[in-house]
Amino acid sequence: MTSQLHPDLIRLGDELEHAVSRQIAPVSRSRRRLSRAGLITAITAGVVAAGVGTAAAVAYLTEETVASGMPGAAVIFEGTDPSCTTTDHVVFDCTLSRAPKSDVLPNPAKREKVKTAPRPAATDYTDVKHAFVDDQGNIAGGCKGVDATGLHWVCYAGQRAVTEGVIAQRLLGEHLDSPARG
Repeated sequence: MTSQLHPDLIRLGDELEHAVSRQIAPVSRSRRRLSRAGLITAITAGVVAAGVGTAAAVAYLTEETVASGMPGAAVIFEGTDPSCTTTDHVVFDCTLSRAPKSDVLPNPAKREKVKTAPRPAATDYTDVKHAFVDDQGNIAGGCKGVDATGLHWVCYAGQRAVTEGVIAQRLLGEHLDSPARG
């Protein structure tokens, strides 16, 4: 069975082989030179291992997993009873039974000496972004607010959340011990 390697992997293998050769040659001419096939195999194994870690972090997600993972990742969703629907297990349409609560902690350093009457806070949740976790507490994707009231959210699983700009690549698969604020 023959396999086709992506041209970029072959080019990267060539570049690494030349870089390694330049570093090894001055040390000792008797050292064995890395074979091209061995180098490409090592690079491919590294790429596959990285892909498997990300894929494992966001295996098959259900509507219930995403709904319970929203408050599991972000304080803002606690007590909102999310319910989600999906057709592809990658994009989830989620609705909250109540508006999200503020997840901003008061800053005691900014308290005014004279207390003023509280003003209602007008919060617009459109385009607000938060992660959600899987059943093990690992970040499995992210949600983006669709309306100003915060009752409608679109959540994306795995790499799609990164592509949509909801979460950073480095967060995907990270474990959360408790829901985050802010």
